[in-house]
Amino acid sequence: MTIGNHNKQINPLIVHPSPRDIDIVQEALESISFIDRLIVKYYRPEYLAYEFIQDYFLKHKEYTHLIIWPDDLVVQKKHVMRLVLDLFEKPYKVIGGICQIDNDWYSDKMIISLKPLHPTRGDRFRYFESFDDYYQKDYETGGWGELLPLYQDKPIIRTYWQGFPLMAIERSVLNEITFRNDSSFNNLPKNEGCCLDDVFCYDCSMEDIPMHTDLRIRMHHLKKNVNNAELLPKGNRPYTKLLAQKEEVMEIIF
Repeated sequence: MTIGNHNKQINPLIVHPSPRDIDIVQEALESISFIDRLIVKYYRPEYLAYEFIQDYFLKHKEYTHLIIWPDDLVVQKKHVMRLVLDLFEKPYKVIGGICQIDNDWYSDKMIISLKPLHPTRGDRFRYFESFDDYYQKDYETGGWGELLPLYQDKPIIRTYWQGFPLMAIERSVLNEITFRNDSSFNNLPKNEGCCLDDVFCYDCSMEDIPMHTDLRIRMHHLKKNVNNAELLPKGNRPYTKLLAQKEEVMEIIF
């Protein structure tokens, strides 16, 4: 997928590191047919999937941005379209959407922070932003509705940590920063590390690479901390698969 004019063109690649089989996410991924999607299945430990992803992306220079779609994140076509338009409208180095931390312990917290977070493990949830500060409370459902007036006209905010909620990364950033887990920050063997999103955001902060979040790209995170057996990783043999673009994005967006 390439969109643009004589001044600017973008051609992003969605990557889907997926140790699990979650039907609702798989169906959504297959429906986004106006963009190339690289599925990286069953790679364990997690860092192996991201090593493959970064190597693949850097070798395929036809792509301008990498978009990370985690396999427990429910994304709609409109979310991808909005993100693509963001990339076209302004030269964001790193920009993503928004979702909740989980569905039980921190369902009222968004997966963003307005301060840099160090990749040492500990209780950092107190630094995450609350939905109440950005969205109108729906007292009937207990959820949140439209953006508050303060953000309706300026829905893109500067963030200093944001997980990987459909995060789009410009090629120049991945020429500079390497995906890695948190093992070196926590005195652990590499195979016991996790949290590549933590380290990536920390590295961006250390390199003065700005990160942004579009509050309009509001998605649903399936994570649960209790009774989450259906979301556990599978033990299948690793493989990769490229789902090529089928639709013309110009017809969809413009």
